[in-house]
Amino acid sequence: MALIDVDSWQTEYDACIRLNDKIATELNQRTSTDLQASEYQNLSASIQVGLKQFANELQQLKYKLDVAAKNRSITFENIESRQTQVDTLQSQLQQLQAKVAKTSIQHNSRHGSSQPAVIASNGIEDLRQKQIQILEDQNRGLESLSQTISRQRELATQLGLEVEDQNDILDNLANTMDNVDTRVHIETSNIGELNRRENTCGYWIAIVILTVTNILVATLA
Repeated sequence: MALIDVDSWQTEYDACIRLNDKIATELNQRTSTDLQASEYQNLSASIQVGLKQFANELQQLKYKLDVAAKNRSITFENIESRQTQVDTLQSQLQQLQAKVAKTSIQHNSRHGSSQPAVIASNGIEDLRQKQIQILEDQNRGLESLSQTISRQRELATQLGLEVEDQNDILDNLANTMDNVDTRVHIETSNIGELNRRENTCGYWIAIVILTVTNILVATLA
């Protein structure tokens, strides 16, 4: 079974890991109380772009894994390993999203306007929407994992049936060889018996000829 696009998968996975680390670093920087408003806004914009890019690249990895599993272009072990990697990235993305929402609320609380209650309410609503989105992403991830497991089970069943068919063919071949061997043994025995009969017949003919010759010699004498 050939392995395809292995380098591409690993490269994209490593890119997601680096992106996760970059976003986490920017989040830590954004929590600093010494930041100017412009610096905070620039970090927030970079974080949002990074989260979107992270989600898109993770979706590409999921798609490639699904195609590879359907085409049977990678082994069961690779499918399970890559699914674990995807699940880990999905969890990291959700943690980043939750932390972004939480730190945004905290920042708004510290730097609120004359309407802190409204800002807090909006922040809570944003957090609730983020949590809903995270739960939906988790459900999609679980559904994808369930589909992958179902395909693996189906492939395993098909492989088991193929093995059984091959075993039946081997059993029939063994029986055929046994039958051929038995026939060869019987025919060999028949040929040996025929040879013995032919030799015995030749001996009797020689004896008869010698006897007749002796009689003729005795008569002539």
